[in-house]
Amino acid sequence: MLSLGKYPNNLHKYGGRQVPSAFFIDGFNLFYGMRQAQWKRLYWLDLYSLCYVLNGYSAATHIEYFTAMIKPGSDKQKSARQISYIDALSSTPSVKITRGQYLSKTKTCRMCSATWNIEEEKQTDVNIAVSILENAALGKYDKGYIISGDSDLEPAISSVKRLYPAIEMHVVFPPCRVSKLLRISANSDRILDHEILSRCQFPDTVTTSSGFVVSRPSDWKR
Repeated sequence: MLSLGKYPNNLHKYGGRQVPSAFFIDGFNLFYGMRQAQWKRLYWLDLYSLCYVLNGYSAATHIEYFTAMIKPGSDKQKSARQISYIDALSSTPSVKITRGQYLSKTKTCRMCSATWNIEEEKQTDVNIAVSILENAALGKYDKGYIISGDSDLEPAISSVKRLYPAIEMHVVFPPCRVSKLLRISANSDRILDHEILSRCQFPDTVTTSSGFVVSRPSDWKR
């Protein structure tokens, strides 16, 4: 376990030593892990600060956040909160955002044959796996950190370790999202706890790189 100590918010403003390491963050896996733990106040998470601490208080060379944008028609308030968070992440230009997509899928009740449409997130696990392998092939990192509990990422981790044995692969599990398969495949693992997540929060009001001011959604203050 890292000794957290005290450090300021928005660590990207402070520079510091950079080491060849990369973070691949499964946005929905992280969000739903915090939701299952009932840590709503921690959704306003400063990913740069989190990676900085997990990386031994050193700046990573690559931080990539994977998500899919919620369609406003399905839930306007949820979509607005997500947009606010994406805007806040733009205040940390070191964080690259890679978007998958939501697709409509028709479900049918086996008992009554009733049908309804649901929205499903697509491409995120594939996008993460491709980025893990691509950045390894390009020599972007000596240490890779996957923030996810999705066992579908195990082949990508194992492939990197097989093809590039000098690279260390570490798994950081969101709360309530531990995968035994990922744990076995990685060089090390840890679980994100309440303490580290609470210390890596954006301030309630954030100014983006374009000068736009965005605030923590009121629903995330409870």
